[in-house]
Amino acid sequence: SASIGTRSSTYMSGSQKGKFSVDYGDGADITASLSVLGDGYGDIIRTADDTVVAGRVYCMSGSDGGWTNADKDGGCVSSSLLGVSLGNKSHQGMLLRGFISMQNDGPVDTGQPVFIGDSGKVTGSVSSYGTGDIIRHLGYAVSGSETNGTISVHFNPDNTWIEKS
Repeated sequence: SASIGTRSSTYMSGSQKGKFSVDYGDGADITASLSVLGDGYGDIIRTADDTVVAGRVYCMSGSDGGWTNADKDGGCVSSSLLGVSLGNKSHQGMLLRGFISMQNDGPVDTGQPVFIGDSGKVTGSVSSYGTGDIIRHLGYAVSGSETNGTISVHFNPDNTWIEKS
C-alpha cells in the first residue's frame, strides 16, 4: 500500500482503504500551487508538438495525437478526448483529468460546474448558448472569478454532451 499527499498518516482518521491513497489537502493546498495559467497536476500526457495556449481546452485529433481547439460551437468537442494545455506546446503536457488553472469566459462561482465555452475557455453558464451549440460539462470550479480571467478547476470532463436545439 502507498500514500501520497500533504498529510501524515496520524492526521488522517480511520484506516486506509484500498492500496493507494492521494491526499490533495485542503482548499489552500489545492489552489496555492495553481498560481500561473496552465499550472496543473493529475493525469497528463505529452503528444505531438502543436502550438497551444496554456490553460485552454483542446480535443485530441488525428493519427499523430495532435490537438485542436475545443469550442462550444461544435466540431471535435462532442466526439474527442479533451485535455487542457499546461504550456504553449502540446508536448509540454495536456491534462486529461485533475486540478488546473484555466481561462474562463464569464462568471464562474466556486463549487459550481464549468462547461466548454468559446475558444477553449470555460464558462459557468450555458444560458447564452444558441441553437447547435454543444453543452459539455468539464468539471467544477475550485476557485471562482466574477470576470473573465483565471480560475482553478477540478477538470474531469463528462463523456456525454447535449446539442442545444
